[in-house]
Amino acid sequence: MKKALWIILIVLIIGRLIIPPIALRAINNFLADFSPIFYMHIDEFDLRLWKAAARIEGFQIRLREQKEPFLKVEATEISAAWREIFAGRFRTDVVVIGSHLRVSNELFDAIKKYQKKATEDAKRLGKKMSPIQVDRIDIHKSTVRFASAPGIPDELLFGLSALDGRITNITSTPERPISVIKFHGTLPDSSELIFHGYLNSQEKPAEWRMSTELEKFHLKNLNPLTSKLIPLTFTAGTMDLYAEAKGEKNQVEGYAKPFVKDLAVIGNKKDFKSAKHLGIEALTAVADVIFRKSEDKTVATKINFSYKDKKFKWDPGDVASKAAAHGFKDEIKPGLEHKYKLKEKKDNE
Repeated sequence: MKKALWIILIVLIIGRLIIPPIALRAINNFLADFSPIFYMHIDEFDLRLWKAAARIEGFQIRLREQKEPFLKVEATEISAAWREIFAGRFRTDVVVIGSHLRVSNELFDAIKKYQKKATEDAKRLGKKMSPIQVDRIDIHKSTVRFASAPGIPDELLFGLSALDGRITNITSTPERPISVIKFHGTLPDSSELIFHGYLNSQEKPAEWRMSTELEKFHLKNLNPLTSKLIPLTFTAGTMDLYAEAKGEKNQVEGYAKPFVKDLAVIGNKKDFKSAKHLGIEALTAVADVIFRKSEDKTVATKINFSYKDKKFKWDPGDVASKAAAHGFKDEIKPGLEHKYKLKEKKDNE
């Protein structure tokens, strides 16, 4: 018995010393030639045989025509259970630590330009990984930064920091069709964003539900956009936002409930760009006084929206009516309504 244990220990030590550099070279060779669009590389690979686990450090992806990566991951830990492996199932958990994503117009352009090829690459990767089922991905201490994005002014671009989340049931099956996504992060103004999503990729087209909560967002951050489009500038005020939406059969339905508190829009006269600017800010200030609920000093409304047949629909009159009702009689409750549920087919329940 002792001899067998010594043999196992020696094999583990030898495997620990020999396999990682060989695996690192093989993985990088595969990643280097895998996609004509993206170049991928890892710096370190560590194997922990006794734990059925591996650790990857310094993973990065860049467009081949660029030198700087748009995605850097400090460390990725992959683990499985020996009992699952012995049963012929390779189910893994993945922990991502320090993922830093930089989104830009160049990235969007490349994806759009090579969309067909990127889809083929994804299918090819899916076939190679078909024996592997990813049960869960945990993401910690990550960031998302927007360097540029289509149709969004540079002044409005923002990022998320302290991003933590979990995605479960990544490789869904007909028996387990629903993937669950949960994230929370912090915006530059210290407001907190929470996102929950549910995806049934077994349905064609895929069905999804999502909800998001944003708390204590400073309205001054919208000035670069509102000053150009309306024009309107905020001098003070915070907003909480609660929203839900569902997507099925290529249609989208949802609502958003903004709650604005301590609103101030009339600034110094030197800030006024035109008579129109002054008029809009004055009307906004008057509307704030009229619609503000006396108990908690909030202005709130509910915006119902839909997207069908490539048309986005919402009713401005209904939005104004709900704002007036909140100020005078029918209070709009903060928080999510949990209106949409993603149901599995009875055969899968």
